[in-house]
Amino acid sequence: MNLDPGPSPRADDAARPAPAVRSLLHASDPARAARSQLTSFARFAARHTGRRFPSYAALHAFSVSDLRTFWRLFLDWSGTLASGEREPVCVGDAVETARFFPGLRLSWTENLLAPRPAEEESGPALIACDETGGRGEITRLELRRRVRAVAAALEARGLKEGDHVVAVARNTAETIVACLAVTSLGRPGPPSVPRWGSTPR
Repeated sequence: MNLDPGPSPRADDAARPAPAVRSLLHASDPARAARSQLTSFARFAARHTGRRFPSYAALHAFSVSDLRTFWRLFLDWSGTLASGEREPVCVGDAVETARFFPGLRLSWTENLLAPRPAEEESGPALIACDETGGRGEITRLELRRRVRAVAAALEARGLKEGDHVVAVARNTAETIVACLAVTSLGRPGPPSVPRWGSTPR
């Protein structure tokens, strides 16, 4: 699959000044592009529609001309964990008010921490760096274990549906674990806000 989006002609292009850059700033490696998730999805879409998507531009055109089929196929290909009704795919066509998959419910945390193949389970899922130069990595398997442990502790302390959680915390791996634990229980949790600079204010 050719990932070069190519030109996108418009009616008023003739009146536009010539671009300052006439060549690609970055050209994708064909072998790497062939192994990409985008190419995998394009092949999946081709198998299920009988159409060909030889380029990024062709796949993009399909996503615009038949957006409901595109996103239905994307949901199937992605393996996203969700519950509810998969139809309708989209209600409304106005960009300001359109709603995608209104009958579906999903948990971002559940999808993030879902079991993966062994090589992914042992790979880094979270890389934490701080302003002092400290750096740590947590594998997907360990991250899941920590999140479940914190979630169980919060439930044991009485965290229930409808509660809101607020924390004053550093931007660390432990804060991310806590936020994931809170959202895994279906509660809104605090975002992780970075600190600027190494000197407290």
